Amino acid sequence: MLLVKTYITNLLLYKPSGDSYAEFFNPFRGHEDITTIWGVISLIASVLVTLGSLVAIGYIVYGGYMYITSAGNPETSKQAAQSIIWSIIGLIVIMLAYMIIEFVINFVETGQV
Repeated sequence: MLLVKTYITNLLLYKPSGDSYAEFFNPFRGHEDITTIWGVISLIASVLVTLGSLVAIGYIVYGGYMYITSAGNPETSKQAAQSIIWSIIGLIVIMLAYMIIEFVINFVETGQV
């Protein structure tokens, strides 16, 4: 128990120093090149992927909750399973769309694949 308490205390008291502290809380981390239209599109795509992924994961959790609380009702179980399946398909589509966007941006900017 003392080990867990010490770990939590150290975790709460941890504060990165100097530039690393500012970098840690920088919402544009990894998107330093937002001076071009391609950088802005990449940033917007990244934000939309994050939000879409959170929504999809929320629906997966909701589908799991519906499945657990269905109490053997076949209609509710089927609806919950469909919710989980479509959420996973949506998550895959989101990731593929992001990969295509980044591929096109990289190709347009550098001319290389």
